[in-house]
Amino acid sequence: MQSLPEQISRYRVLGLIGKGGMGIVVKGYDEMLQRTVAIKILSPHLAQDETTVARFLSEARAAASLQHPNIITIYEAGEDKGLYYFVMEFVNGKDLATVLRERGSLSVEETLVIAEQIASALDYAHQRGIIHRDIKASNIMVTWEGLVKVTDFGIARVLGGERFTQTGVLVGTPEYMAPELWEGRDASKASDIYAFGVLVYEMLTGEVPFSGTTPMAVGYKHVHEPIPVERLKGHVSDGIIEALQIALSKFSEQRFQSTGAFVRAMKEEQQRAVPSIVTPALTSPAEQIPSGATSSAISLPTPVAVTKQKPQWLVWFAGLLIVLGLVTIIGGIPIRRWVIERRLEEEIYRALDEGRLVKPVGKNALEIYRKFRREFPNSAIFQRVRRRTLQTVRTEIEEHFDRWYWTSDATNEEWITTRQLCEWAVEMAPYDTRLKAMRQYCYGQLAFRERRYEDAIKAYKEAIKLDPDWALPYNSIGVAYIRQKNWTKVLEWCSQAKRRDSDWIFPYLNMGWAFYNLKRYDEAEQEYEKAAELNPDRPTIYCHLSCIYEKQGYLLDSLEMAGKAMEIAQRDPKRWETQIKDLQKRIKRLQRKVGFYDIEVIDE
Repeated sequence: MQSLPEQISRYRVLGLIGKGGMGIVVKGYDEMLQRTVAIKILSPHLAQDETTVARFLSEARAAASLQHPNIITIYEAGEDKGLYYFVMEFVNGKDLATVLRERGSLSVEETLVIAEQIASALDYAHQRGIIHRDIKASNIMVTWEGLVKVTDFGIARVLGGERFTQTGVLVGTPEYMAPELWEGRDASKASDIYAFGVLVYEMLTGEVPFSGTTPMAVGYKHVHEPIPVERLKGHVSDGIIEALQIALSKFSEQRFQSTGAFVRAMKEEQQRAVPSIVTPALTSPAEQIPSGATSSAISLPTPVAVTKQKPQWLVWFAGLLIVLGLVTIIGGIPIRRWVIERRLEEEIYRALDEGRLVKPVGKNALEIYRKFRREFPNSAIFQRVRRRTLQTVRTEIEEHFDRWYWTSDATNEEWITTRQLCEWAVEMAPYDTRLKAMRQYCYGQLAFRERRYEDAIKAYKEAIKLDPDWALPYNSIGVAYIRQKNWTKVLEWCSQAKRRDSDWIFPYLNMGWAFYNLKRYDEAEQEYEKAAELNPDRPTIYCHLSCIYEKQGYLLDSLEMAGKAMEIAQRDPKRWETQIKDLQKRIKRLQRKVGFYDIEVIDE
């Protein structure tokens, strides 16, 4: 196994993210720009091969040439002490394969949101002559904010560029490879579109259309067997199934001409569930249904013989009367529905802008959203509203947690409100485990405030299962054990929080208090000294140090620390009112112990 270096160039290595055929990806920290990055490192034994190094650097060049919000950003490439590497943005989220393992499958609406972003990235790359060649679920990252990033251009090829694979050698992942690739033909935009179709099928069903015990068995199915659409029937519309069959055609020339055209076809079919007035639109040749493919959504008029040419103005006038009549007779319902939807859209946007998320009753965005979802769940306008609403609610939740992460100050009412926001956000993004973890944490906080510590601990542990790298619930379990005076458990859980965020002050404070109660004063002192390095303006630290020194018999040091705590607390007397009263009593007691007395000065 390839060992992790401690430093690469100016980047400090923080830990392993994943492994691949060409090397490893690690989490790093850019010391100069002070940002977290991901670093792909070529395996040392592969670095001896010039062709492999060239292919590795080709990936960096291919990806670096693509500047798109849905494509991973490459910052730099280089070589340090014999290690070839390139640095890219760190994506805080999960790959789509993990999401599908956790969820099983996605709804049509969720699939379209993700597919639209992948299609945007692929069309952008294709327009610049770059073929990905390895589109699959594990190469798609989904951030906590719902942003999709296409990654791993490791076997990408620039059309007309240098080859790094031998002719006749299969390149890619068998479950996603187009039939023509199994027949020895070159990768193309059409083969990327096929792989994208496999990915869409996988999102909708939870499994790829073809699998087998060997790569050749999978390849045979891609070439010869029809797409197993029976898994889709009853879950998606016939129109979406037909669009998938076009994207997964055995013949490359019969597929959609772009991934964007494929997604647009699916969106149109999804929206057919809501009656609407269809207006003609110009379609570019690149977006038309390919020759050889059929669609039930498209029908051509039967030719009729014209015996007498009528005046052109009369034809137009008659057509106008017919259209107006149809709109009047059968168009009233769609028009009224459209008006209602737009009014609801305006209402919820106004509520979001004014901060009326869950209050007041009867006028908040949550109630408007649920009414919209209840009445028009398949509406295109509702899907647009859902995306913007989710973004606003997620931002509000993150701001709440960010503030409490550093202050720990929040009222019971604030936690209730945040729980409501988390529950709402999970409704809109049920695949988002980060939001689910935050919801569980809110349950824990509310139980903690009711002194139901075991219920709180249980909820915090559920949050950890959903987001194991989140430091907050580990520390909160420690706090719950402080209330139960189980000091060993406090150390166990707060040390785990500290490992996940070594720059966060609260685990140090809690471990210091646990060590103090276990009479391990030297270790307690170390924890508080580290806390003072992180935040020297917190009076609690010096108050606890005063307690430690008093226990050890260092009364003058104890008095000095108490005085320092008082000095800091008096800078914000409203916040530290209780601590100031306690410190006043402590200082007087310590002064008596060391023989100091207050001297009253009388003006003559």
